[in-house]
Amino acid sequence: MADFMIPTQFGLSDERKMMLETLKKFKEKECPKDKIGEWDEHDHFPIEVWKKLGQEGFLGACFPESTAEPAETLLMRPLFTEEISNSFSAMGLCYLTGVCFGGMSILKYGTEAQKQKYLRP
Repeated sequence: MADFMIPTQFGLSDERKMMLETLKKFKEKECPKDKIGEWDEHDHFPIEVWKKLGQEGFLGACFPESTAEPAETLLMRPLFTEEISNSFSAMGLCYLTGVCFGGMSILKYGTEAQKQKYLRP
């Protein structure tokens, strides 16, 4: 092992742990494996499930509430992406590109009008 690797332990608040567990239960209910297979077979993306993710607050949960972004918020992006992608890579890819890349790009580099239009809803 390289001596420059320092082990780091990340901890999550009980609230964040509950969010991950809630996301897991949401996915089990809304995206059962037999439905995922059916969607894949028919090249269908379940936009209704994506909208429900937004309504439940999961699409905005990884955005900071203030400009001082806590490390825990940063850590939630890969954890959410991993959970959403588990057994359903298409949904995970949409989350990664839409929320993590697209949304974060607007947050960091977008105009105030773009932030209001795309991030507030």
